[in-house]
Amino acid sequence: MNYIGIDYHKRYSVVCIVDENDQILAEERIEHAFAERFAALFAEHAPCALAFEATMNWSWLYEVVERIPAVERIVMANPLYVRLIAAAQIKTDKIDARKLARLLRANLLPASHIPDRATRLRKEVLRQRTFWVRERTKVRNRIHRLLGRQHDLAMPQVSELPPICEQCRV
Repeated sequence: MNYIGIDYHKRYSVVCIVDENDQILAEERIEHAFAERFAALFAEHAPCALAFEATMNWSWLYEVVERIPAVERIVMANPLYVRLIAAAQIKTDKIDARKLARLLRANLLPASHIPDRATRLRKEVLRQRTFWVRERTKVRNRIHRLLGRQHDLAMPQVSELPPICEQCRV
């Protein structure tokens, strides 16, 4: 079994592959525009287990690597606990990828739960709805504040502004 650590970024990832004896087999920077390179690299070092830290857009990487037959196990590490375990003075992408691979090899990675695709999509919709409700509340509060500053303006007594859309009551 080989162990892969991925330091994931917005446009690229740095990959480090170590073997059972902690020897580095490969280190590579992969641009996300060429995602097929992940499969090619991992096929050279099959079978393998893979680890990456949970970041804002982790689901893209997960969906790319879960389809690769050479990857037998995927661990999404909790970044807070990984930072505590692998605290370092020097931090580079290559060093972070190495640490993830080595922690995975030693079975010391604090894993985070990876929900199934349907749950991830449902959560994304809920997050977006929450965002828009908060934005709506901000706008309403700002309107109330602006109208409240107009002391000489006779305002109707309402507790809530009328809905923007009658059909959806939003």
